[in-house]
Amino acid sequence: MSLGKTGLVLDGGGAKCVFQIGALLAFEERGIKFSKVQGVSAGCLNGAKFVESGAQNLKKIWMDLDKRGYQSLFGSWFFMVRHSFSNALYNDAELNQLVNQWVDVNGLLDSETEFELVVRNELTEKIEIFNTRRFKEESGNPEVFRRLIKASASLPGGFSPENINGQLYSDGCEFDLDSFADFDTVFFVNSDQPLEKVDPDKMAKTLANMHFSIRTLKLASALIDRIAAEKIKNFVLMNHVRLVEPDEKAAIFPIINRIAKFVENLIGPSEKRLIPISPSINIPTLRLDYWGPGDFVKSIENGYQQTTDILDRLGS
Repeated sequence: MSLGKTGLVLDGGGAKCVFQIGALLAFEERGIKFSKVQGVSAGCLNGAKFVESGAQNLKKIWMDLDKRGYQSLFGSWFFMVRHSFSNALYNDAELNQLVNQWVDVNGLLDSETEFELVVRNELTEKIEIFNTRRFKEESGNPEVFRRLIKASASLPGGFSPENINGQLYSDGCEFDLDSFADFDTVFFVNSDQPLEKVDPDKMAKTLANMHFSIRTLKLASALIDRIAAEKIKNFVLMNHVRLVEPDEKAAIFPIINRIAKFVENLIGPSEKRLIPISPSINIPTLRLDYWGPGDFVKSIENGYQQTTDILDRLGS
């Protein structure tokens, strides 16, 4: 099946975005080419590296991060306590080092594939999108684009914002589908895991003793999911796009199934498609800012399997 003009959106989710590596490996294996890739938060880091030098090189970086452990990026608990009265929970040094290691910005800007990232302007409280093609046409400084990548990965309160030309930029926290209105096929890779089935009493006790930073991130994640659902619904309605439902085990299935039922009689037949892909397994030790031994490999394998399954259904 021909995919036509094809785009890719990589959502955020911290360390959970390692799932996207499996999806990218599957796309690469099938020879799928993207006209444009959009990334936000950790999805921005993944998308930038993927566009610059491919999925295999991106996987190597994640595997190196796996060996070094989560403290190599987020620091120790003692370090977090020392920074509890600063403007961010974590120190920027490791994230800056990671971005420098992660992406050859000149290679990214020279790529035939268009890349765009989403950031939030903390002064205007609005989302802004920066696009490599326009950035290069305007003779933008590669160092500025590198800092924009870092900003997109800087969750407000987690890392400090980037001051660029007097504007404060941080993690956009949400994707933007509007620039894909003229695309035939858009793949949306979301890294949220299915909810783990737990005893309610045990969960109540866990939440009651949960550190404030983790509770805050949990709330932020829930709010971002709600925004994502509205964005998908508005996009398919406004642009008459058909939703391709994932399998029932996928974390995003309940949202997509609900939206698909709502819009099916409103948009009519359409050749345009939005194809969501998300994890079908829950890895309890893989969180926004933490991971355990073997988590990355398990998540990558699931990302690969989920993506190949849906590509097989599409005949691609």
